[in-house]
Amino acid sequence: MFDIACGTGSALPLQAQAVGASGKVVGVELSPEMAEQAARRAATLVTGAYVRVDCCAIEDFHPGEKANAMLLSYAHDVLQSPAAIERLLAAAQPGCRFVLLGLKTRPWLWGWPVNAFNLYRARRYLTTYANLDRPWAALEERRVEVNVVSTALWGSAYVAVATVPAALADRP
Repeated sequence: MFDIACGTGSALPLQAQAVGASGKVVGVELSPEMAEQAARRAATLVTGAYVRVDCCAIEDFHPGEKANAMLLSYAHDVLQSPAAIERLLAAAQPGCRFVLLGLKTRPWLWGWPVNAFNLYRARRYLTTYANLDRPWAALEERRVEVNVVSTALWGSAYVAVATVPAALADRP
């Protein structure tokens, strides 16, 4: 399991518990300070699972193994990078499950108050506002079917799942 843009690793303990003693969890984080915190958190885990944190851009991520699941939690910038998407698909086993959660905009005609508030709050951690109406659009362009499971906060937050088709995962 890969936790993409894992931040301080707050989800790593739950992931390690989920994969059990025979499983592996790899956190990937661009910020050295956050990756260091995540690595310290991973070092305290007693689940028996193999847990490591790589500090790098997703585009430079070379895991050495393929994942059967990936979590992208508030990783909008990753989802907007064609090179990052290609790297993630190359690191996915056939049938790999992606879980996506994050911010999205509502239709501007009636959703502008919520959108304006959320975009103002997100200004410090987004480098692009592209595709905020469908943050997963780059995955869909590569024939990955994305299903929104739930929304919250007047539709401005989402949880979605996707399964990587074998044809995409089998590429070198």
